[in-house]
Amino acid sequence: MKKLYPILLLIFWLPLIGQQTPANPQEQSILITNAILHIGNGTILSNGALGFENGIITFVGTTAEQADYDQIINAEGKHVYPGFIALNTSIGLAEIDAVRATRDDDELGAFLPHIRAAIAYDAESKIVESMRPNGVLLAQVTPRGGRISGSSSVMQLDAWNWEDALVKTDEGIHLNWPSPYSRGRWWLGEDPALKKNKNYQPDLAKIKTFFENAKVYEVNQTPAHLPYQAMKGLFDGTKTLYLHAEDEKQIIDGISYLKGLGINKLVLVGGNEALQQIDFIKSQQISVITSRPHRLPDNEDEDIKGTFKLAAGLTEAGILVGIDVSGRMERMYTRNLPFYAGSFAAYGMDKEKALQLITSNAAKILANSEINNLLQALGCGRGKNYNKKDLRYEKIIIMTDADVDGDHISTLLLTFFISEMPQLILDGHLYLAVPPLYKLSLSSQTIYAIDESEKNTVLKNNKKSKIEISRFKGLGEMMPAQLKETTMNKETRKLIKVMLPNQKPKMKKTNKLVSDLMGKNAELRLK
Repeated sequence: MKKLYPILLLIFWLPLIGQQTPANPQEQSILITNAILHIGNGTILSNGALGFENGIITFVGTTAEQADYDQIINAEGKHVYPGFIALNTSIGLAEIDAVRATRDDDELGAFLPHIRAAIAYDAESKIVESMRPNGVLLAQVTPRGGRISGSSSVMQLDAWNWEDALVKTDEGIHLNWPSPYSRGRWWLGEDPALKKNKNYQPDLAKIKTFFENAKVYEVNQTPAHLPYQAMKGLFDGTKTLYLHAEDEKQIIDGISYLKGLGINKLVLVGGNEALQQIDFIKSQQISVITSRPHRLPDNEDEDIKGTFKLAAGLTEAGILVGIDVSGRMERMYTRNLPFYAGSFAAYGMDKEKALQLITSNAAKILANSEINNLLQALGCGRGKNYNKKDLRYEKIIIMTDADVDGDHISTLLLTFFISEMPQLILDGHLYLAVPPLYKLSLSSQTIYAIDESEKNTVLKNNKKSKIEISRFKGLGEMMPAQLKETTMNKETRKLIKVMLPNQKPKMKKTNKLVSDLMGKNAELRLK
């Protein structure tokens, strides 16, 4: 019996040490020096240095340019690569294909834009754990099935739960365009040759009806229609539509219809016959997430190696290309993402360009275009690359609605500036506009109040006057003259200058406070 106790302890102890757990928050700044850095944009630094702090890369350059960091790691002779990004994967949504209870990648119904992959994501999946050792650190987790599968989210693969894993929530909706062709079921004795799909036009009619109804849907409608509500981001440019289409006719019909409907953020997924329509795809400024190379061609008369040459052909034409990992055993095979890039490199692609397929290209496809546009407008760079001489404006004014939603937006922007451009704030360039929330019309004058307290003060001081009160729903509800007088006119507007402590210890404390309040660890916000 005594010999049994160590055996039982070993049995229970082994699963504990085998289980991967998320890393602790970074406490010290770290600089890796003397490494061969593969930047992910085609550049290689042979004597490179890479610094990161609070889990964010803060320095990329040569070892000679190294800055002050708490810990230095000498990586002489070692290659350092960016983390890889898996596009269009259902990782974390199913564990064992043969066990129905472990699969949560599909729902009943055809048009399901409101189905969110994020909340079904299992951060403790054993398959997720197999990604990180192969360098896959981020994934665009996407539901499957239906005509519209649902909404995808970008997840980081080192997390305790789905909330902790979220990087970008509900960033896109996935539309599976119907095939204009079909094949007979050979196992039933039907002719397997390619033929016209008689259901193509009826399927298109259903798509058009759904999209056109969604376009005119009012968000505040009661009762709410969740599928139409989820589609609004496609029409206002806050979400991307991922068009899953393989052959030429699907590509042309899908892109033409969706662009004509006013959906401009569009990405083609699959695109097996995209090379035949390169000029059309370029003219529409469409990025392509191309099918993985380890597959057979769709048709008998195609080049057997054509699947391996597709990425090179699209890239040479100037199209932004990523790799689609979906297909047979896709969740397990997602860890093969670097091998897919290597296979494309073996058939006409430069190795560094192949690396871009799973790093910078994938990041650009998933990027926050609003932040990119802001950085381009400011012109001064971010992080360690910030250069105040290149800043194009003297004042950067954050102007949002005077309600809770506006406060939320301004808080997110402040977090971005504090994290990425603290020197811009220290130099005195960042301001918050203070637009009014209320308009109080008296017989002889108009008074604007920025909040409830100021409104009550006006009412108290004018008890005998008849006052008409109107509440602004947002900046867009103001007349141009009102917006100019209250928020834009230098003589009458109110601005709050954003300031940061100049001393390093206080700045470190401020950064920690911002990280605790705005980071992914909800427990820190509750302290």
